Amino acid sequence: MAHVRKTIRDNIVTACTGLTTTGSRVYRSRVYPLDTTNLPGLCIYTRSEDVEPSSLTRPRNLARNLNIVIEAYVRGTSNSDNSLDTISKE
Repeated sequence: MAHVRKTIRDNIVTACTGLTTTGSRVYRSRVYPLDTTNLPGLCIYTRSEDVEPSSLTRPRNLARNLNIVIEAYVRGTSNSDNSLDTISKE
C-alpha cells in the first residue's frame, strides 16, 4: 500500500497530465533532466509536511498540512513569462 503522500502526489500528476501546453511532460520528482525535448514540462514533488497535535487528550489527533510544489519549466524565449502564465492558468 502506497504512502498517503505518494497517493496525493500521484493524483496531482494525473490531474496535471494532458494539459494543453505541457501534455504528458509531467514528472514526479524535483530532480529531472529537463532538456529541450521535455519542455514545456512540470515537476511535482513534496516540499514539506507540517504536523501539529489537534487535541491534547489521548488519543491525540494530528493535523497534517502537506505542501506540494508544481514547478513549470519552459524554453527560454522572449515570451517565457507568457508561456508560464498559460501553464499556470491551465
